[in-house]
Amino acid sequence: MKNILLSLICTLLFVQLSAQTQVTNIPTVYIKTENNQSVVDKDIQINGFLSVISNNEAEELVEDTMTIKGRGNSTWNLAKKPYRIKFNKKRNFIDMSAKAKKWIFLANHADKSLMRNAIALQIGQMLEFEFTPEFRFVDFYLNNIYQGNYLVTDQVEVHKKRVPVEEQDPTMVSEPDIEGGYLIELDGFAASEISWFTTNQGIKVTIKYPADDEINDAQFNYISNFTQEFENKLFSSDFKDPELGYRSMVDEESLINWYIASELTANPDCFWSTYLYKKREEDKFYFGPMWDYDIAFNNDNRVYDTTKKLMKDAAFNPRNWITRLLEDPWFIKSVDERWTALVKGGIKEKIQNFIDETEDLIQASQELNYKKWNVINRKVYNEPLLFSTHAEYVDYIREYIDNRVDFLNQAFPSLTSSLPSQPFEAGNFIYMVVNNNSNNALDVNDQTMNLHLWNPLDDEESQNWLISEINEGQYQFINLEYNLAMSETEWNKPMALKTPDSSDPKQLWRIKEVGTGDMYGIINVGSGYSVNNAGGSFANGTNAIVYDQRITQSKNQQWYIQKVKALSLSINGVIQLEHKLTYINMSGTLNVNLDSVNKGRVSVFAVSGKMVYQQDIAGFESSIDLNHLGKGIYVIKLDTPDGSKVIKIMR
Repeated sequence: MKNILLSLICTLLFVQLSAQTQVTNIPTVYIKTENNQSVVDKDIQINGFLSVISNNEAEELVEDTMTIKGRGNSTWNLAKKPYRIKFNKKRNFIDMSAKAKKWIFLANHADKSLMRNAIALQIGQMLEFEFTPEFRFVDFYLNNIYQGNYLVTDQVEVHKKRVPVEEQDPTMVSEPDIEGGYLIELDGFAASEISWFTTNQGIKVTIKYPADDEINDAQFNYISNFTQEFENKLFSSDFKDPELGYRSMVDEESLINWYIASELTANPDCFWSTYLYKKREEDKFYFGPMWDYDIAFNNDNRVYDTTKKLMKDAAFNPRNWITRLLEDPWFIKSVDERWTALVKGGIKEKIQNFIDETEDLIQASQELNYKKWNVINRKVYNEPLLFSTHAEYVDYIREYIDNRVDFLNQAFPSLTSSLPSQPFEAGNFIYMVVNNNSNNALDVNDQTMNLHLWNPLDDEESQNWLISEINEGQYQFINLEYNLAMSETEWNKPMALKTPDSSDPKQLWRIKEVGTGDMYGIINVGSGYSVNNAGGSFANGTNAIVYDQRITQSKNQQWYIQKVKALSLSINGVIQLEHKLTYINMSGTLNVNLDSVNKGRVSVFAVSGKMVYQQDIAGFESSIDLNHLGKGIYVIKLDTPDGSKVIKIMR
């Protein structure tokens, strides 16, 4: 009898809902609760029936039974309510990737653009987090009453194609099972939850998985102790050490992406609410997924205006962890490098394109939404500014993105420049050498081959230098245009370019870090004099001289050694293992000693990466005539049956 009644109810509901239509160009979701019950509680689940109507057949859902309840913290108190639904069986709801029971309906009532959460989740996909909730915009009816435009998303939970950690059996409490997976949240509202703890730094943490009704004492103790161990390493005296400090317990890529996402979105809740997860047999946290951005992108008057504020200073407390992270030069430099790559990859343009596409997508739906909710120019939460149209709210975000990216382009390097200078390490790069006082670059007078200072220019090879470590802590500077070495001449006289000679102490330099922001003094090995901007002049053509060493006192003797471009092939230094490739001499002869093998292949590449010569060789020693190559810097690759080696050379 019970089954017959349930079938009858479903049939009657379906008859009611099947008369409904897709009201705009995006899917329309209809939910009918049992006996038309109102959803007024975040804990009580109400039975119901759900249908989706869409012009995309893959998104349609003819009928399904489910439950619905309220969700959210501050947003639950607003007039337009957010919800969580749970199907009785797993499904790919609205053609999203995860086959799951639980899904979230975000109301976005405090966000008049209706798209901040979607933009943030799109940024999460751009940053390539392991999991970012998928989303769909929908029109939503509850008990035949239009509720407005909603964003349907994945539930943040441990599940296939969601948070990618192993599910735990509560009866298995030994290693490796107890090591994971776990999902936790640094959560300002943790005290209202069941499974939560506080770290020694006062960070409140909610355990999201295992669930409250499944977690056992052993699991609770394991993840709370693991979190505390991470925090202890973060605040230890060795915290900057990659092996002894916090980096040994964190996935570095997700950490850097999470911080960039926090600053790009200017989310004031970014440290108040942060998800982390831990996998089995991996002793490290992953940061993410991204979640809850309706007050981000300059939409909270409690921290307004955030366009030119870093969240490390302006976001809601607790900020203990991020403040400590920003004391680590590795973290700051990694953020700057990742951000630079994202900007070069067009992240600003990609976000703006998504905003354009989304505005077009929800145009009809937002009109219906604001007919239902007449709040377009009325304050409903903490909006800092009010406009009269949806388009103005969207334009406000567009302008924010432009200005925010431009600000971060300056802010992230400024974080780097505030760090104590680090010891110089010559890498696989061409460098520009810029004076701290005049901001002019070390250049060559092509008439005299003397060195002077000139306004930095893009693609000016006379301002580009190859820096090679000849002896420990002793470097040679080779000018890229002339393939000659920087040399001192006399005290207080212009420096000059000379034929490279690695045994000449006048051509060898020590690079000593001074001040902050990776600034250096360049000191001659032979005389002890320092490279100096003569007279402190700002004029183009000012001589570069050597003078009495005062690198800590004089800006004229302080230099930024800036990477201009990477060499196209990796360089491991002169080969000193089984295969020895000697320095190419000025006559253009390459001497190769194969030692334990008697055959190989030598390939010669220009700095651009183009191969300019190749020759097979045999016998333990070979000489290769490269006189036909012009003067220049080259990369030599030696391939033998047991591996490859690469060095850089100059002729």
